[in-house]
Amino acid sequence: MFKIKKLLNIKNGYIRCYSWNSDRSILSSNVNNNILIYSLNINNNNNDNEEDEEWILEYELCQHDRMVTSLDWSEKNNCILSCSEDKLACYWRYDQATRRWLPRITTVRVSKSCEQLAWSPLGNKFALTTAENTLMILFNTGESDHWLSHRFGPSNSRVRAIAWNPVNNNMLACGNARGELYIYNAYISTVDRLLPNKIGNFQLITKMSDSATDGFIQSIAWSRDGVFLAYSSQASKLTIIQLLSQYEFKIIATIKLPTLPICDMIFKDNSKELIALTFDYQLLKFTYSPTTNQWSITDIVDSGDHLFHPKIRYYHEIDGEQYYSIQSSIDGCLAIISI
Repeated sequence: MFKIKKLLNIKNGYIRCYSWNSDRSILSSNVNNNILIYSLNINNNNNDNEEDEEWILEYELCQHDRMVTSLDWSEKNNCILSCSEDKLACYWRYDQATRRWLPRITTVRVSKSCEQLAWSPLGNKFALTTAENTLMILFNTGESDHWLSHRFGPSNSRVRAIAWNPVNNNMLACGNARGELYIYNAYISTVDRLLPNKIGNFQLITKMSDSATDGFIQSIAWSRDGVFLAYSSQASKLTIIQLLSQYEFKIIATIKLPTLPICDMIFKDNSKELIALTFDYQLLKFTYSPTTNQWSITDIVDSGDHLFHPKIRYYHEIDGEQYYSIQSSIDGCLAIISI
């Protein structure tokens, strides 16, 4: 079952995107074209032996001119990425001496807005999508903190979702508006360790395509162990594929949903359970059976709220229960739920 533990109200309107730091004690979120950084302050209440949590605004980062569309906070290098409708992607590094977040504008060179970005597992490069059907990898040359971009992939359709394999710094999955899933080798010799590659740099590992009636791919998620990859389409369908070897994948489940399409999803730590949010405000739980090698829906709960640009993120494990954060509504709240 799902249950709401608490609501975090950051009191600044709806959240388009947000991201946690590594220990979930600091939250970054957008308000229009600015980025707000909140820190967690815990007050001990000796009267009832409870702890009151208060989120305090520490910084407001003002570098973008238009709506911030995506944020990602690396657990490896403690740096924040942001991109915006102003066609810019920024790399934010915290300077201990001045106690300020310092921006570095990366070299993107696009004519339309930047839409999504994601750090690689090791935090030494990141993927970026734009409204001009561009997929690119940006990496640091090591000279004056300068970031370069490399474009690759098909340009015949808009990239709707991206996700890195959490245990493979070179495996990137993306889904586009034609219902096509691509998995690429995103190895970069200047930043990655020298690994034996049977497939060349920025080459396609595999491609999977839904029928023309299934619509675009809305969301992609890898399991924590990197074995399973799930992607959802606008036809209210969830597909799960399994990594059999280094470059071999197999579809093991195609599930027709009794709800509207999935807008975001995440695997639990055990990689045997998948939690999904739908456009009609449902929370779905999918469970894997090792004996039958099948996935199935095991729980459906109405969230009771109208989600807007919903994103689900891992929060904490408390007393054996895993908690996740979800944008609960357009009033600037994050719901912390246990699953």
